[in-house]
Amino acid sequence: MSSIMLMYPERKHARMRVMKNRVFIEDLGSTNSTSVNGQSIEEKGLVSIDSGDQIIIGSVVMNLRVLSA
Repeated sequence: MSSIMLMYPERKHARMRVMKNRVFIEDLGSTNSTSVNGQSIEEKGLVSIDSGDQIIIGSVVMNLRVLSA
């Protein structure tokens, strides 16, 4: 497991996991929510994300890019 530290989100804002060659994200009950492609994922549990998806965690915007192994 690895961690990516961002300066502005909450201490425990969201978690990303790789399971069975898929990437998932879940909001950890954050105050400012987490969104994927403009849709809040709050209270949705694990949400599958794909290469090219836009993820917003707090004020940080990122795009997922999956590289082949």
